[in-house]
Amino acid sequence: MRCLGVTHQGIEDVAATEVSELLKTEASIIDSAIIFEVSETKDICKLSYTAQSLRRVVLLLGEISYTDIDSMEAAGKEVDPGEWILGKTFCLRCSKTENVQFSSQEIERAVGGAIKDKSGSEVDLEDPDVMFFAHVTEDKVYVGVDFSGFDMGKREYNIFSVQRSLKGDISYALFRLADMKNEGVFMDPFSGSGGIPIEAGMWLTGKSPHHYSKDKFCFLKYDLGFDTEEFLDSLDEPKTHAGKVWALDLTQNFLNSSKKNAKIAGVNKAISFSRVDTDWLDLKFTEVDAVATFVARDHVLQLNSLFQQFGRFLKGRAVIVCDAPELEAAAEKHGFKIVESRVIHQGKTALPVHIFQKAL
Repeated sequence: MRCLGVTHQGIEDVAATEVSELLKTEASIIDSAIIFEVSETKDICKLSYTAQSLRRVVLLLGEISYTDIDSMEAAGKEVDPGEWILGKTFCLRCSKTENVQFSSQEIERAVGGAIKDKSGSEVDLEDPDVMFFAHVTEDKVYVGVDFSGFDMGKREYNIFSVQRSLKGDISYALFRLADMKNEGVFMDPFSGSGGIPIEAGMWLTGKSPHHYSKDKFCFLKYDLGFDTEEFLDSLDEPKTHAGKVWALDLTQNFLNSSKKNAKIAGVNKAISFSRVDTDWLDLKFTEVDAVATFVARDHVLQLNSLFQQFGRFLKGRAVIVCDAPELEAAAEKHGFKIVESRVIHQGKTALPVHIFQKAL
């Protein structure tokens, strides 16, 4: 069975790695998504529940080339929904890459209309029996059965947010780009509302980001030949680890938000919280394996002291989201160099991400 995992532009490689780890299968990368093979529908359910980098998980029914909205609708009629839709109501939602000129409403009308015309099934936008999903790139439409039914990148725990909050799947990607090991020490020196440390804590403990919202998955409605609720419960076995996650911040209010969000996520016991000024990090840490953080404009003046501190205890990578022109100079001054840069897209916001290591 061929599947599609929808993610954010700029973290497709992280998503491919996660799928490989969770399902032991390789994934190919397309714009803002990955494609992979599974042997059974249990694998799709497992990925939907446990993945931290994906927004949607879709069982592919068709991959269609198009040139305009009319050809998209015509090509949509080539998709065979088969028994998935027989005698059932449905709806179709979509995602699209930046270079697609059509609106989401136009795409949903074209592809959804094609499925309706071919199947004769009724559309129900409120409570459909089955959900379809279309991922549209510059010249192709990937259509299939949606197993998630909602944007999995959004997190239920992000109640106490701050201005620089990131989506959960992007926070996870930043943590993974730091190349943290299962037994290492990870730190976020500007943790804000705690997104990156919380995602790190989930990864270390094996906690699903949807542990407390299992009932949201649309695949629970599908007849898959096994008890889906019981199957999800079986995936809740905690993972043993020797790693350590630190959530730090200069502002006590932010730290309090981080603690509350971590408790809602169920990983507060896997994270240590501390209010620490960047000038004094080396008094608390002698060795840190990986760092990932979002440096907001009001923290730019601390970049010099931050890299000075990193030079004293950081063994591995520092992944930093920052658009300040002073960033690279501050890093070079203390013996760090950029080993990779990329842009991650969170909606219409482009996040500049730089990965630093000590220069040899």
